[in-house]
Amino acid sequence: MGLMLRGMIGKLPLRRRQDLLRECSRGVVAKIQGRLLMVDCLDGRKVCIFHILPAARASGTIADLMSVAALNHLVIMNTWGFINSFGVFQTYYVTALNRPPSDISWVGSMQVFFLFFVGTFTGRLTDAGYFRPVFLLGSFLGVFGIFMASLSTTYWQLFLAQGVCMGLGNGCLFCPSLSLLSTYFSKKRGLALGIGAAGSATGGMI
Repeated sequence: MGLMLRGMIGKLPLRRRQDLLRECSRGVVAKIQGRLLMVDCLDGRKVCIFHILPAARASGTIADLMSVAALNHLVIMNTWGFINSFGVFQTYYVTALNRPPSDISWVGSMQVFFLFFVGTFTGRLTDAGYFRPVFLLGSFLGVFGIFMASLSTTYWQLFLAQGVCMGLGNGCLFCPSLSLLSTYFSKKRGLALGIGAAGSATGGMI
């Protein structure tokens, strides 16, 4: 723990660095919980000193770009790319469900709404160290929603399956994966973000 703390102390602002050293000199025990540095004081108090920003791990090599940025490309392809191709779904739904285009467009609109709205919560959970549970939940909701959309025979079923369920799943996938990509690279970060963001075009074509 001492080596870990010394490694992190050098990356912190001077005032917080001094506060941490002062607290450690008084005999407190520091623990890492997600991205929060929790300090257990001798008198029983537990104090959260500050947030710890994750250190960039990838240096921008070809292997890093192919492994991390390419996987992010696939995530955005299945979220924004799916939404970009909604015009194809709308043409079919208007004919199959015999509903006006203004009704069908609500399905795609709710997908876009939930993608950004849920991101306000999933982003905070990602910062707290819960990226994996959020990502697994989004994967389940996305797959479950598209399966239920294939079985839908009425408008309200399609609205709940593709509009609400897939929208919630997309929100759990898109925002955390994009924010994680921007903090993962120390070099060639713009190229990595570009590779990931190009997934929306790839999904629209497929």
